Amino acid sequence: MSTPTNSHQLRHKWTLYFNDPPKPTKHQVHKDDWHDALHTIALFDTVETFWRVCHNIPQPSDIPVKSAYYFFHTGIRPAWEDEANIGGGRFLCQFRKAAQKYEDESIFFDMTLLIMCNQFPGIDFINGIGFNKERSRLEVWVRKGLNHARVEALKQEMTDTLNTLFSIKNSKITLRANDFLYSQHKGR
Repeated sequence: MSTPTNSHQLRHKWTLYFNDPPKPTKHQVHKDDWHDALHTIALFDTVETFWRVCHNIPQPSDIPVKSAYYFFHTGIRPAWEDEANIGGGRFLCQFRKAAQKYEDESIFFDMTLLIMCNQFPGIDFINGIGFNKERSRLEVWVRKGLNHARVEALKQEMTDTLNTLFSIKNSKITLRANDFLYSQHKGR
């Protein structure tokens, strides 16, 4: 498939994953069950294809409650066991109850596009972004190598960007940098 000359090429190729976990049973969910529930939906490398994909998938408010969407660099899976995520971490931002579902969706897609279009100084550390419906939570996954100062700077950059997006959309939501929690994965 060739890319039209008037398209806006992204710096990296991206993959959209959909996680639809198995229904709870009396037995504990095994790690392999989670991996089996992770499905590749689309691969793309242009802004136009990103929007075409977003307009042709169920919106985050329409997916099952325990499901999630993830946009990751192609070749990296949203799993701690993936080599690119080992020793890295993720930023979590749970939207307050005041957020309307259309704001969750809009902010998720807008923030995803900003990351894909390299609009953060720390973009080289970002492996992907996800939205967990059950928790109304934005997740930004990063590779290892972030020191404390870089974590704090990236957290402030994401906070400022989201507040700008909320403001443009006339939302009553305002985030603080400590609304983003950072946790580092303690893998090998």
